[in-house]
Amino acid sequence: MVSLDASSCVSSGTFKRGKQLAAVLFDSFVMSGTNRVSFRTFSTNDKSIFKLDNSLTRAQVQSTVLSANQGVGHTRTDLSLDAGVAEFKLLDRGVSKNLLVITDGKSEFPTLTKEAAQRAKAAGINTYAVGIGSVLDAELLNIANGDPKRVFKFEKLDEKILKKISEEICAKKP
Repeated sequence: MVSLDASSCVSSGTFKRGKQLAAVLFDSFVMSGTNRVSFRTFSTNDKSIFKLDNSLTRAQVQSTVLSANQGVGHTRTDLSLDAGVAEFKLLDRGVSKNLLVITDGKSEFPTLTKEAAQRAKAAGINTYAVGIGSVLDAELLNIANGDPKRVFKFEKLDEKILKKISEEICAKKP
């Protein structure tokens, strides 16, 4: 599951790079039949773009991610983390549960974000943070439940960052 910060404090160029990163990451995952990928955006509210049980083709996943609209409002990372937990609970299929948050780390309520990440961990979900744009490191570490191996910085789309993220996520077992 990928959750992308679409708040108004993220520039349109940074939001576009975040969508590109999500699209490339999804493309690197094996998808067939009913997918195990989900995409959501968040600002003042969380918005599910497609759920874990979607039946989109690889091309449709790419197109849908790249056409997602940026929201307006504040950064409510906590709401997106909680929505991700709820979706995983509804569609538990015995697979590894990974939630990757792409954000500038400027949550409106950092304490609520930290608590939401802890709830995700308690639900058996591995949380990861990818910092885009001007980033607040402490918030990224909170999203990743204090594990620096689950925090990544994204400045440009290159194989090195994709490999690091994919290897870390794919190493996690259910």
